[in-house]
Amino acid sequence: MLMNSIPGEIAWMNALTMEHWRSYCIDLILIGGIWFPSLKVKGAGETCFIKRLEQTFEKSPEIKEQITEKARPLQLSLNF
Repeated sequence: MLMNSIPGEIAWMNALTMEHWRSYCIDLILIGGIWFPSLKVKGAGETCFIKRLEQTFEKSPEIKEQITEKARPLQLSLNF
């Protein structure tokens, strides 16, 4: 995303347990008529996605229960 100047957020986290370690935010800055990407490293929980998810869980706790019930760890095995 950074090399292609695509703005967005990348969350380093465990999607099953919702444990969040770090976020990377890529923004575009206009300098002299040219858009340059900038990278901001944020700590645990400092991302728009996590904040929106926590707000959703506060508004309707049944959604969190549904996610935890359906998300089960699965071990993959590949036989060659």
